[in-house]
Amino acid sequence: MKYGKIYVTAAIFLFIGIFIFGIGFAMMGFNIMNSDTEPAYIEKSYSLDGNVSAIVVEEFDATINVLPSADKKINIKYYENGNKTYSIGKLADGSLSIKKNKASGFWNFFTFSVSTPILTIEIPEKYEGKLLIENQNGNTIAEGICMGSIKAEAENGFVRIYESNILGSLDVDAENGNIELYETKVGKTAKLSCENGRLFAQALTASEIYTENENGFTALVDLTSKNTIFAESENGNIELSGVEFNVGATLITENGDIRGSVIGEESDFTFNCVSSRGKCNLENGVSQGAKQLNLRSENGDIEISFLSESDSKE
Repeated sequence: MKYGKIYVTAAIFLFIGIFIFGIGFAMMGFNIMNSDTEPAYIEKSYSLDGNVSAIVVEEFDATINVLPSADKKINIKYYENGNKTYSIGKLADGSLSIKKNKASGFWNFFTFSVSTPILTIEIPEKYEGKLLIENQNGNTIAEGICMGSIKAEAENGFVRIYESNILGSLDVDAENGNIELYETKVGKTAKLSCENGRLFAQALTASEIYTENENGFTALVDLTSKNTIFAESENGNIELSGVEFNVGATLITENGDIRGSVIGEESDFTFNCVSSRGKCNLENGVSQGAKQLNLRSENGDIEISFLSESDSKE
């Protein structure tokens, strides 16, 4: 009886809560956008010449769009309100700093926003400097840019780069979000690290390619490395399609499969295949080619096929 009264009381309070929420939602015109308690945003802009060594961005709740500039300047478009502002300016070391600030205060903790402000950074063509991004609770998107190097860290948001040319190195680290690369060239090393998200790279070309994924699926499609490829996954599969490399590749999974296709004849490769508590379709020692293919899985299967260059272009 005692527990029965507790359940009845809990049900009454739950009904009252739903009733109050329904009344409040009706007063907002059944539009969740009307629940926004943030002050209105005001659009602002900032421009300077492209003669900076690096662009350093610290963001915590906005989508960052990186686009090519129509002129030779770095152009920034951003949004501010009474709670959130930016500090933008050139530092003594020659870098450009873009940092979001949040007003302190007890009541600011209770503000609620359903809108997603956008920080847009336009970069001149063939900008040789670095782009360093730290973004929390927001997505980062780069499209059609040509520049020196990129290092992007994301937490609770995805990183997407496509149709871009990175002359130096690319280093992307995402936690609780996906990494997506499409049709991008990297002059030096491309390093992609993902945790609790999907890692997808298509038509990526680099001198060396490193990928790491924990608790997520990895897909490598039409990748080309001038030297080596290293891919490691924990609690997720590695799927390959038309992957090409000149020196060697090492693929490692724990609690996941390694499956897909590599460009080249089987005789081009030397295999080192180890599958613990799983199956492998390649036999060690059969082929003694110049390219090294190292495959290791624990609690997963390995199944690799080979495509000639003519087959891969069909």
